[in-house]
Amino acid sequence: MDAAQALLHLAMPRTTGLYLRPAPITEVLTTNLLPVIEMPPTVLLAPTAFTDYRAAGGALEGQGRRESGWILRDNLVLSFHDLRDSPLRVLGDGDPERRETGVGGQR
Repeated sequence: MDAAQALLHLAMPRTTGLYLRPAPITEVLTTNLLPVIEMPPTVLLAPTAFTDYRAAGGALEGQGRRESGWILRDNLVLSFHDLRDSPLRVLGDGDPERRETGVGGQR
């Protein structure tokens, strides 16, 4: 019998003994989720060749600015900012399309 088998032979079965689970831990959860109280009436989207945020951010920094308020999704760049006139135009590969958010500026 090798050492591993000897240890298994000496071990107590799972059904033997008393199991005491660890004491509950009280934690404070802090989130960065905030309620949406207002939303622009339109969102702009345009096709993009960028597939990751690092490359897209590098293109924006190449213009000498960092710009926020945009996301990449399904080969599109989406923003509430105008994609034609803002520094975000470097992210688009075509004419931006304006879509209604359907909330009329209020939540």
